[in-house]
Amino acid sequence: MNKYYIIGALMLIFIAGCIQTTVPGETPTTPPTTPPAGGCRMVPVEQPYTEEECIDITYTEEECNMKELEYTASPVVKIDLCVSGSCTGRSISECFYSCNSAMTRCRMNITNKDEKYPGIWMVGASFGYMEASFVKNPQTAEIPPGETYTFDFEQMYDMGQLPTIASCTLTVLYPAVVRDCVQVERTRTDCLNVSKVRIVQQQVCD
Repeated sequence: MNKYYIIGALMLIFIAGCIQTTVPGETPTTPPTTPPAGGCRMVPVEQPYTEEECIDITYTEEECNMKELEYTASPVVKIDLCVSGSCTGRSISECFYSCNSAMTRCRMNITNKDEKYPGIWMVGASFGYMEASFVKNPQTAEIPPGETYTFDFEQMYDMGQLPTIASCTLTVLYPAVVRDCVQVERTRTDCLNVSKVRIVQQQVCD
């Protein structure tokens, strides 16, 4: 009788141990749950915007200035010739008192010293004879770079009873002036507004 009693008690203890799933004194754990957010969520959306973009641009530009060309003027060369009678074509110094009519010729060389540009020079002349003065029409000439041009003036006159030789003066009225241009490199900044799109997070609720 005692044998069956002991076996029955052991079976009850074993069954009780299999049914109990928690350790005495511990609280059962459950997985955490996210409380409902009222049906809203964050989603990525495209947002358009405008941004200024600038770039440096290099370009060439013509820059011009007025430039007076360098030149040299030779001393005036003066020739006095007899143009009448048996002395025609000879220097007045050879037949001063036997010449009735004479010609005075004055010449001057202009040399363009510029190596790049041709230029136009204007030269005037005036002759003096006793108390009279003769202003000649100016002469102009285009002279290439590095070349020389001779300005030539002459005046006819009568020697008179008191022979006198005419004087002359040659003057550069207008030296050559040209427009001197060079290509200059410059830089400018150009800016413009560019449309772009970026991704942002936006809350969407159902």
